[in-house]
Amino acid sequence: MKRIVWRALCGLSFSVCVAAAAPAFSDTPSPAPEAVVVSDPVTDSVRPNGLTYYASVFAGNITDQDFHEILIEPWETDFLDSHMVGVALGFERPTRWSRVDLGGEVQLVKWFGDQDHWEFNVMPVVGRYRFDGSAWLLRSLSFGLGFSYASEVPVEEVIDDGESNRFMIYWAAEAEFGRTDSKYTPFIKLHHRSNAFGLVEEDAGSNTLALGLRRRF
Repeated sequence: MKRIVWRALCGLSFSVCVAAAAPAFSDTPSPAPEAVVVSDPVTDSVRPNGLTYYASVFAGNITDQDFHEILIEPWETDFLDSHMVGVALGFERPTRWSRVDLGGEVQLVKWFGDQDHWEFNVMPVVGRYRFDGSAWLLRSLSFGLGFSYASEVPVEEVIDDGESNRFMIYWAAEAEFGRTDSKYTPFIKLHHRSNAFGLVEEDAGSNTLALGLRRRF
């Protein structure tokens, strides 16, 4: 049943992606005269001080798979009885490489179901590769690395691995959709709490698939 729900969500996300491709939010604000401006080599737009801020909302379901299994065969994903909703704030700045942005992100997550704790995640490093503006579907791919702290030891991680820890390494891999001139963009991401190959715990961690919506400022 959960596999059917996940496939339905994938179909829904595709529909949202197509809707987000419309250039309804393509207006570009004019920078203040004294601001330092940076030209975006992909969209030929101008971003004051070269810095963009964004806010995101997302929701997802924890899985019973390792992350490499999800990436290789996402249609075979089995979901457990815990799900989460979260909000995120972040920033990104262009680099010397024309289509690569670097930034950071903080997240606040609430879990429901078999586990009901709070989770706080910080990614001081987020790398994003932006695709050409003519790619109306896939806008960017990103990877972020940081730390995760749970208000209590996550139940699902203990059930799956026999042990866990409040503090874990955190990373997220994400695909973002829509046109590059859209302020509102949907995304799908893999939300991973990691033991860093035994650095934090000998055998612990979890993987959650999530869908979200981002608004840039």
